[in-house]
Amino acid sequence: MVALEVALQGTAGRLASDDTPVVDAIATLRDLAGEHTDLLAKTAGTLLGGYLGSPMANPKNLAAAHLLVLASNGAHHDVLVTEADQVWRNAGGAAYSLR
Repeated sequence: MVALEVALQGTAGRLASDDTPVVDAIATLRDLAGEHTDLLAKTAGTLLGGYLGSPMANPKNLAAAHLLVLASNGAHHDVLVTEADQVWRNAGGAAYSLR
């Protein structure tokens, strides 16, 4: 599963940085995740937590997380929030939080 999370993170980052239409980016991420929609949410949480922990160092994480949330169709919101909160805490808990 870790390999899939890494692939999702890298792919979302690439898609957020290039000129791929959002509809195509969502389809690409859904195809990559397959039945693992929970990993779309978890990976979005990882990226969002990194952004919240250090927004100036990780500005592209927000756009990549957005694509992953769209690809997950908003499912597994609890997984996203838990992961984002954990990553944010590990980053030192900057001024931003989801809670």
